[in-house]
Amino acid sequence: MEIIKVKARIKEIIFETTNIRVEDIGDEAMFVEDLEFDSLTMMEIAVNVDQEFDLDLPEDDFDKLVNVNACAMLVMDYKCKEVRS
Repeated sequence: MEIIKVKARIKEIIFETTNIRVEDIGDEAMFVEDLEFDSLTMMEIAVNVDQEFDLDLPEDDFDKLVNVNACAMLVMDYKCKEVRS
């Protein structure tokens, strides 16, 4: 799994959830501070990322999803753990 593809899919999930155009979502843009997502939107994005990548994230990890880069790194970390198991 390539991180570029993961980031692209995360941006698509954000678009599907918020209608913000993919090209307007920066990898480093903070979801709450920059994009002004509320807690419900954040929960939707977290659940959708979790389901899309079949991660089975504990709810505690949802707080780590602060921008596209952080989401992608978390996905890659979980996928690497699966490979090692």
